[in-house]
Amino acid sequence: MPCPDKYLGHWICVFILFMTAFFAYFFKKDYPEILHSRYIPAVMTVRSIEVVPRYCCDPDCACEGIQGLVLPSCESLQTMAESFSPMACSANSSQCPPSGAAAGCNNGRNYHSCDSYGCSYDSCSGSKINQQLCQLECDICYTVSYTLEFQDRHKRSWNATFSPFFGFNINDANSFKAGHPINSTIVAYYKPSNPSIVLFTINFRARNWGILVIFALPLFIATAVLTQYALADFLKMCSPALVHIDTQLNIALWIGIIWPFIILLPILMKGYVKPSGKTILKVLIPLITAIGWLPLVFYRLQKLEWSKIGSTVLAFTFLLLPLGVLLPCMLVLVHSSTASMSIGIVVGALLLVLTAFMTASWRQILTFRIYW
Repeated sequence: MPCPDKYLGHWICVFILFMTAFFAYFFKKDYPEILHSRYIPAVMTVRSIEVVPRYCCDPDCACEGIQGLVLPSCESLQTMAESFSPMACSANSSQCPPSGAAAGCNNGRNYHSCDSYGCSYDSCSGSKINQQLCQLECDICYTVSYTLEFQDRHKRSWNATFSPFFGFNINDANSFKAGHPINSTIVAYYKPSNPSIVLFTINFRARNWGILVIFALPLFIATAVLTQYALADFLKMCSPALVHIDTQLNIALWIGIIWPFIILLPILMKGYVKPSGKTILKVLIPLITAIGWLPLVFYRLQKLEWSKIGSTVLAFTFLLLPLGVLLPCMLVLVHSSTASMSIGIVVGALLLVLTAFMTASWRQILTFRIYW
């Protein structure tokens, strides 16, 4: 039955809200992963690799403000200190980051509560202190700079440079270097339109797609309700005799057609899932389709004076028949062109409708009744 008019506006609002959230999250998080799946694998050779030490500095701030001191900002002092090289510092002390009194700096406005982190500032203004006294502290950190060389599908040579950060742990940096010696090879993925962009993995992250499902479920429910309302309204105007099966038709539309053929089948054909996922989809698509048409077949059997038990048993028994029609068709469609796919879907849909009609009219054809 259609939803009452007074609720129609509420469902429209839910639809607009979750559709906006769905597409915003999809194009922000999930669509880039789909684009990454089109990257091309290539065997890449390590041409150079070295551990690069540098300075990483952070301000250590005191629980007091600056009173009567003129100090450089911590941000500018940090930029200057990190420009020094540890190797140059070991050779010449004038090339080292500032230390002692020279490392004092003004951290600017502190927006934390005046009582946060165990601090109780004397010069608080509301919930912040305007000039915070800090001491810049620097230590040696490490990156590993290495270059990969590879050929794209057109046999053109490319280089890609990477510099992963290993923090203050030189052992991890050296282990990474030892694990990737010069002239060793790894498999990575390059962007077809710009091979200088390289990724080491193109796996889909389950967390991103799980969050998308959270947005998709309310969107699906709202869309199904609005479709139900529109379908019932359309049947009232064009075919009043079919209004009583509006719910069954809506289920057949969404579960029997849209979900398996418009949503899941393109995912299977585009190859965005792993081999195990493809196997699941090959079984799931015809199963969902058959289940979507099941309420319509069941209703038809009951209208033909079959008992509820008899209708249920017969409907589920003949559920195997549309599965037998759809499964071979779908396996052919996965490896077919667009034209043959369209023809196959139409033929499969016609066979499914014919199967549903024959199932519903079985008692009349054999002039046979079942009462349980």
